[in-house]
Parts: sequence; structure tokens; C-alpha cells
Amino acid sequence: MTGRINAMWLTFGTLLAGVVLAALAAPPAATAAERHAAPGSALTTPCTVALPCSLNAAFNNAAAGDEVVAAPGEYPITTSLSSSATSVTLRGITGQPRPHITSSMAFPLYLKPGQTLRHVALTFSPPASYTGVYAKGSGITVEDVVADYSGSAGGTLIEFDQAPGAVVRNSAMRIVGSTSATPMYIANSLGVQVRNVTAVSAGAQAILVWANVADASATIRNTIARGGTGPNGDIRAAAGAALSVSADIDHSNFGTTSTSGAATLVTGTHNQMLAPLFADQAAGDLHQAALSPTVDAGVVDPLNGTSDYDGDARTIAGAPDIGADELVPAPVAATAAADAITTTGAKLHGTVNPNGAATTYRFEYGTTTSYGSTTPVRALSAGTVAQVVGETISGLSPDTTYHLRLVATNATGTTVTADRTLRTERVPEPPPTTTEPTTTPTEPPATTTEPPTGGDVPLPPVAQRPPVTGLRVTPTRFTAGRVLPRIVTKAQRGTATIRFTLSDDARVRFTFQRRVGRRHVRAGSVTVSVRAGSRMLRFAGRLSARTKLRAGRYRVTVTATTAAGLASRPATATFTVIAQR
Repeated sequence: MTGRINAMWLTFGTLLAGVVLAALAAPPAATAAERHAAPGSALTTPCTVALPCSLNAAFNNAAAGDEVVAAPGEYPITTSLSSSATSVTLRGITGQPRPHITSSMAFPLYLKPGQTLRHVALTFSPPASYTGVYAKGSGITVEDVVADYSGSAGGTLIEFDQAPGAVVRNSAMRIVGSTSATPMYIANSLGVQVRNVTAVSAGAQAILVWANVADASATIRNTIARGGTGPNGDIRAAAGAALSVSADIDHSNFGTTSTSGAATLVTGTHNQMLAPLFADQAAGDLHQAALSPTVDAGVVDPLNGTSDYDGDARTIAGAPDIGADELVPAPVAATAAADAITTTGAKLHGTVNPNGAATTYRFEYGTTTSYGSTTPVRALSAGTVAQVVGETISGLSPDTTYHLRLVATNATGTTVTADRTLRTERVPEPPPTTTEPTTTPTEPPATTTEPPTGGDVPLPPVAQRPPVTGLRVTPTRFTAGRVLPRIVTKAQRGTATIRFTLSDDARVRFTFQRRVGRRHVRAGSVTVSVRAGSRMLRFAGRLSARTKLRAGRYRVTVTATTAAGLASRPATATFTVIAQR
């Protein structure tokens, strides 16, 4: 028994020694590194910030887990970018312009298992039906990518082939010139997730989900797929013999679809057919216009990511937009009453909502509505809630009325608040001085002045309310449109007109209430400055870019307030917004 135990310990000791020696002899495990590339570099090593390599050397020689960081600039590719290591990331620098990869060769960029492409621009101009980005393997991610196809050949910009679980999001793809090229293929891949993509073709389908060697499936959300003018439609699912394809599409914007073979398209109830509105599609600007139906029409999903392809917050107004871009509205600003008013100064107050983008603001003030003076420009970080702002001003004149307003600016536009006034304090009068008389004065005889005959004593003028008369809406029944309210000089086709007459220049407020049963519920309001006289407000049922009256019966109440603060009695009229057919 003892011999057997000793033999066992000898065997264990021999094995343990072998393990330790093997561990000591083994090379240290590789550590993921950050490798840098710069335009025009011919270096193949060391790929540091100080000595960046060519993009091919930095990416193709990367080890598992490495991040390849490409500086902004042009990268013409004539040899494929391809790394055999897993989980390699190729990206631009956050907050800087995307590195721009250009190529006309077939497959200029390969993505393999676990690899990520982020914050990169691609222009692909192939002479034949080639693929720009070819992704094959599980766990691949493409995000914050802007890709353009220019030419007349076929092919595709980005293809996921046998890439199960791939994710593509917050990216824009555009075909220019070719009526047969497709922005995105999803081939032979199960469980591909598409989120907040804008894919625009020039004739062929915008997205193709197909199977020729293995089954394929995709879930598509918050995506714009447009441009398909042929029988394939905007989104197509096609399955080869003995294979199946399924695509689940919801909260997306597309016109038509098609299938072939054992292919199924499941379309949810939140999709849109009304065409999206872009800032300038012909020039390649696929940012949304303010009145696009895609604004705030998406669905919140963890796979959406936290930012759009501009780095703006993915969700700004409660729901994400459909497409790669999240519309950033101009900031919202409001002034409040000034306080701490003295003979020469005051404290100005207001609020600014940056609406999701970095914003600057300033107060303007002066003795007229031309203002002329301004406080220092201040900065606010991106946010979606109103922030209290204020400034103390000095150097004012005593007993003087000053006009003021708040001006806020972000990347989308500038908001200027309505004019507000304050009046500085007057300089206190010095106390009266008296001199005692040296003699007793003689009082003069009393005199009286009789009032005019009949007792007609003149009275000071009484300020009158500015009346609003002749209020009516024509026609009284109309469908809601896209144009915003505006004072016009003549009626315009396609919109209703609210007519009224003012006795004085005034700020006029139009308050709209929807009739619900026997009561009226406030729907919103519009305020405009109007000169005295007979006036017309163009009205198409839309109060702002985001607020449109629903079909129903309404009452509009109009009040006018002069610069002196006198308010009119309210005038009312009724109208009906009818549903579009």
C-alpha cells in the first residue's frame, strides 16, 4: 500500500513539474494594443501615435483585440484591408472627421469574426459588380459608418455573408448612378440586427435579405430603406431551393417589398410609407428635414446605441427618429422678469433647453428694439431639459425703459425670444431744505377759482382696450397640412385663413381648443406680432414643426396685448379639421 502511495506522489510530482516548466517556457499572453494609422504613411511599424503606419499595415498586422485608430484624412486602398485576428476594431477618432477610405477594387475591406468597423467613411467606385465591405463570421458590428457607391456597375456597399448575430446601426448608405447596385446585402446569416440605418438606392432594392447556401433572418427597426423603383421594391427577401429567409420589420420607413422562394417578410403596425424628407439627398446630405415623418417615430431599443451618426443623443424627444440621423431641433429659450433693478443695473433671467446639442446663449438689451448691447456669450453642454440662465448688467441710465431678449444658438439654428422690457429706478430726489423767515410773513388774501359753468371739469384720458373685431376662419373645414402659421397679405391656396381686425399694434395670441364631448381641451397656441388694421393669419392646422392638430372640431380664442400691457377682450371662432383621405 505504501509503495502504491509513493508511486502516486511520484507521478503527481512529475506531472506538476512538467506543468510548471511548460508555463515558464510558454511566451507571455499577448496584450491588446492601440495601433495608429495616418494618411500618406508608408511605415509598417511601430504604428504609434508618434509614428503611425499605413492603414494596411496597421489593420492587416493587428493582433486579437487590437484597436486600429485611423486619423482623419484620405486613405486610397489598392490592397485589401484584411486582418485574420479576431475582435479587431477599425475606427476613426471620436469627435473628429471620419477617416475616408476610397477604392475601386473588389473587396477593399474584409471584416471577420468579432471585428468592428466604427466612425469611418467609405466611397466605393467599382468597375464591375463588386462588394465594398465584406463581413463574414459571427459577432461583427458596423456602426457610425457613412458609405457611398459611385458608378454604373452592380454589386453592394456592405454585405453580411454567413455572419450570424451581426449588428449594423446608426449608419448611412447611398447608391449614386447605378440602378442595379444595392446598399446592403444580408446573405446566409441568421439573427442579423439592423438599427437606425438609412439605406438609399438608385433603382435596385435598398436592403436584400437572401439565402443561397444557408438560411437567413434579420430584425429591422428604425430604418429608412428607399430608392427601389423596380419589381424588387425597397426591401426584398429571397430564398434559394430548400432554404428559408425571414425578415421582421417595424418602426421603419419604406415603400414596397417583394419576396421569392420560401421567404417571409413580417411587417409590424408602426411602419411608414410616406417618403422621408432629407436635408439635401442629391448632394449626399441624408440628415432629416424638420418636417420629415421619420422624426420621433422610432422605438427605444438597447441595440440602437446611445448616439446617432453625428454623435448626437440617439433619443432627444422621447422617441428616437427613424434613420441614421437624430434631428436636433433649435434650442428653446424663454425670458423671465428682470429683478434686482437699480438706477444703473439689473439682473436678467431666462431658461434655455439645448435640445440635445451644445448651445450658446446671450442676452441683448438696449433702449430700443434694435438693442445694441449684449452680454458675454455663454456655453451650455448638450442636454434635453431647460436650464436656468442669468446675467447681471450695469451701466444703464436711471428712470429709463430698456428692451431685452435672449438669443440661443446650436448647430441646427438660433432661437430669439420675444421682446421684454424693464425700467430702471429713478434717482431719489434730495430731501427739501428750509430756511426760517426772519419776519412773520403776511398771508395773502385767499383767492378761489370757480369751475367752468356747468361743472365740466376736464378729466385725463382713459386708456382703452385694443378691440379684436371681425374674427372668422375661412374655410371652416380643412385638412391639416405642413406649413406653419404666418401673417400674410393675401389668402393662399391649400391653407385656411384666420381673418381679424386690430385697432392697435399688438402681440396677438391664438389659443386652440379641441372639442371633446361638451368641453374644450387645450391643444396649443401661437403668438405673433401684428400691426393695426385688417390682417390674415395663414393656418394649416399645424402649430409648430412637431405639433399638428388632429381631426376634430376646434375653437380658436384670440387676444391682443399692446406694448403698454393693455389686453383685449377675447374673440372666438370655430372650425373643423377633417381627416386626410
